[in-house]
Amino acid sequence: LTETSIDEIKTRSSAEVKKWFLNEFGNGNIASGKNFLIFNVANQFIDNFLQQELLMIKQGKQIKILLLEHDLETLVEFEGIDFPVCLKGQVDRIDEVDGVIRIIDYKTGKVVQNELIIKDWDLITSDYKKYSKSFQVLFYALLYSRTYNLELNITALDSGVISFKNLRSGYLRVNNRRISKEDLDNFIIQINKLLLDIFYPEKYIIEKEVNFIS
Repeated sequence: LTETSIDEIKTRSSAEVKKWFLNEFGNGNIASGKNFLIFNVANQFIDNFLQQELLMIKQGKQIKILLLEHDLETLVEFEGIDFPVCLKGQVDRIDEVDGVIRIIDYKTGKVVQNELIIKDWDLITSDYKKYSKSFQVLFYALLYSRTYNLELNITALDSGVISFKNLRSGYLRVNNRRISKEDLDNFIIQINKLLLDIFYPEKYIIEKEVNFIS
């Protein structure tokens, strides 16, 4: 990315947003009311994000876009499961900044750094509220590292979130540091436990109790 390319994207961004709004909502009116407000918020989010990209470039950062909305898929052998399991997911963006590969998931809501700190690996597959974001981007890191046979002691890899309602915090990384082999080893252990719960025939998946109001 360059200052020129960002400026060129900015001239086209509003028209691109409008195209996708019309594609999604058909003949829905985006010239007034709630749709108009949402349309303008989307434009503002994108403008703020492009300004942040531009600031990074002006600070001397070298940003290279590698992949966008990229499908990843890999087969993994897990202990206690008699067949390989296919893991797959779609990553919003994979780029390289000053030689560090970043796996990025965009979030339209507000995310803060504390939501990506893993304090207890045993809870990462069970405490959805606390660890869902860490789980997601670690899952992408696992897929990417396996797909491209990365050696993390050689290739620097980050995985994290860009929150459009918290752009000031920039790129929020899992555990606020680079992904290590130990991170992925710990994650694989927890994925293994989760898959054993799913595939082990003597166990049942118990749905949480739901209270219905008649």
